[in-house]
Amino acid sequence: MLCLYPLAGPFEFDSDEGVNVMKALLLARGHALYSEVWNDQPPFFTWLLRAWFGLWGWDVTAGRLLVLLFAAAAVFALYDILRPPWGHGAALAAVALLCASSYFLQLSVSIMVGLPALSVALLGVWALFQWHRRRSVKWLVLGGTLFGLSLTIKLFTALMAPWLALWLVVEGWHRKDAGVGGRLKPVGVFLATAALVSGSILLAGVGPQHVTQLFAVHLLGRRNDLASASADAAMLWANLGRDREVLALAAVGVGWILARRRFELLVFPAWAVAAAYVLASHSPLWYHHHLLLGLPAAACAGVAAGELFARRTWRGLSPRDLVPAVARLTAAVLLTVLAVALLQGRKREDTKLLASSDRDRFAAEVMREYAAETHWVLADRPMLPFRAGLATPPDVAVFTHKRIVTGALTLKDLLAVMERLQPEQVVLTWKTPPALARELARAVEGRYQMVVGDSGPFPLRLYVRREVLSDPLPRVQRAVARMPWVAQGHNALGLLWGARGETEQAIAALKRALDLDPRSLPQRARLGDAMLAMGRLEEGFAVLRAGLDSADTGQKARAAALYGWRLATVPDGSLRGTAAGQSELRRAEQTVAASPRPDPVALAAILAAQGRFVAAEDIIQKAVAEALGANESLRAARLSELRDAFRAGRPWMAPVRAPWQ
Repeated sequence: MLCLYPLAGPFEFDSDEGVNVMKALLLARGHALYSEVWNDQPPFFTWLLRAWFGLWGWDVTAGRLLVLLFAAAAVFALYDILRPPWGHGAALAAVALLCASSYFLQLSVSIMVGLPALSVALLGVWALFQWHRRRSVKWLVLGGTLFGLSLTIKLFTALMAPWLALWLVVEGWHRKDAGVGGRLKPVGVFLATAALVSGSILLAGVGPQHVTQLFAVHLLGRRNDLASASADAAMLWANLGRDREVLALAAVGVGWILARRRFELLVFPAWAVAAAYVLASHSPLWYHHHLLLGLPAAACAGVAAGELFARRTWRGLSPRDLVPAVARLTAAVLLTVLAVALLQGRKREDTKLLASSDRDRFAAEVMREYAAETHWVLADRPMLPFRAGLATPPDVAVFTHKRIVTGALTLKDLLAVMERLQPEQVVLTWKTPPALARELARAVEGRYQMVVGDSGPFPLRLYVRREVLSDPLPRVQRAVARMPWVAQGHNALGLLWGARGETEQAIAALKRALDLDPRSLPQRARLGDAMLAMGRLEEGFAVLRAGLDSADTGQKARAAALYGWRLATVPDGSLRGTAAGQSELRRAEQTVAASPRPDPVALAAILAAQGRFVAAEDIIQKAVAEALGANESLRAARLSELRDAFRAGRPWMAPVRAPWQ
């Protein structure tokens, strides 16, 4: 992993990484979990992460190395469980298949609690297998201790308790020399130890008065339609499809376990069935939940693959050997298909969010420029202030979608935090729901100035309180000097130069930003609007037209809507009135109309600019009805203005404002 995986490169694998490191930072700065730092997870991983950072430094890579050690423990446990009953080949194959399963590698270096909890639980299972071989009670105590610790990392490992208890009952019942009490002793020792360890830690770390934080939001998430049933089902089936070869191998492996009467290994099929049942009924379902199924599936699949390395595998095709031969051939085919898929890169996780890593690092650099004047940062992604060495207010450190949707964190709560602590910096990104983001943007208006702003699919806006703002230009220039390859840095410079009236320097900076990121439509729109606002129509339209010419299929409609809207609505119609301008309008119209979900406002404006007012009015009237049906009265009112203009036979005119205005 250290050599082949982007361990240190990504700014953030998942927003939960920021939540976890921020909780550890606040704990180190003297803020108590639960009473000050709202927390919906057990405390043990946060304690461990805080101690680890104290030992190695407050660096994200150090935290990822800690999780990697947990992953290594899972690899060891899986290998050492399978080696005695099935040999080195099966054990090595299980480890390889685990690494080939969905999300395991990413979760192995993501500072999240799921993999550490499962790793410690699997170590507990390993201890139980040692008890199975040696029958020493110390292994039961160790297994219970490890399982109890896993519960204090994340409570979802509790789903393993019933089938582990059943397995111990069955194993204990094989003791013919013991009575009922002796046969139930193993399960009693295991469960009592697990309960004692987890109960003691939760009682000491959480306390009865805060225990509802551990489950209230999770239960509300299921009742509040945090994710739709169709979305949950789609994710479940998509993840199963990604691991179809491993799951098919697992089915073959279960057949081998039954045929060879290695009934102790049935603990893994039981785990997989229980996990599948829970995942099928759980909501909301996240990608990291798949590890609950992927880990036991890899163990069973390793058995099937291990049979290919067994001695005297191919003895002939007698009736007695036919079924084993077919099983081995099936395993060989599945392994080949999986290997080809891995080599072709068809098993890689989606990393769209990682594309913004440099942008996020630049924002953190600017935040660091204000570190000396900053006590608190209100951030919906705590990784941003953490990278800058800054902290969020304790009660909003866990800034998650689940907490917002369930009402555990409201606009009122956020405004109260801002009023009480007066955070010097506020960072709002794509993690904040649009309606809430608009309200927060209104709340900071006048008191804060936006220093870094980036729109698009994953927006980011950094505001600094005016009392500590001073002149932001030199600070942004220093951040750009450290990261000159980041387009958003030059964009920030362009907006700051423009606000100072230095329009030529602003245009130069915006051009540099577009050169660094030519596929960014927001960057292109800012440069085009800046030129149009300055009266440089030919240059501005050339910038927007180039975006349409170079856009790929996914961005074609958006680029056409951007270009067509400006061409149709700019007050100076000198270009629009020419034959070439009308031709460009028709081109933009055709591209927008051909998209699955055409932009109604842009399409209607383009039609009106061609004199087709009836068609334009009809499109906007439908958009007004949709807005009213969605209770978006403000949007409906704005759309009605366009409809009335088109009804009166007037094209819509929209003066172009420079992006820094």
